[in-house]
Amino acid sequence: MRKLRTTLTIATLTAGTVYLAYRLLLSDEAKESIKSGARAVNDAVERMCKVVDDAQGSVMEEDVLPNRQRTEQQWDALGF
Repeated sequence: MRKLRTTLTIATLTAGTVYLAYRLLLSDEAKESIKSGARAVNDAVERMCKVVDDAQGSVMEEDVLPNRQRTEQQWDALGF
C-alpha cells in the first residue's frame, strides 16, 4: 500500500509541475507548437486505427497459397 501511495504522490506532483510549467513558463508560440504536435500525433493514430479496422474485414482465399496446399497434403498423408 505504501508503494502505491508513493507512486501516486510522485505522479500527481509530476503532473502538477508539468501543468504549471505549461501555463506559466511557455510562450503562446510554444503552446501552439505543442498543440500542433499533439494534433499531428492524434491524426496519425486515427489513420492507423482506420487502416487496422479496414484490414480486419479482409479474407484470404485458402487455395491462393501453394505452400498451404502442400502443408495440408502432408498433414493428410500423416492422417490428420
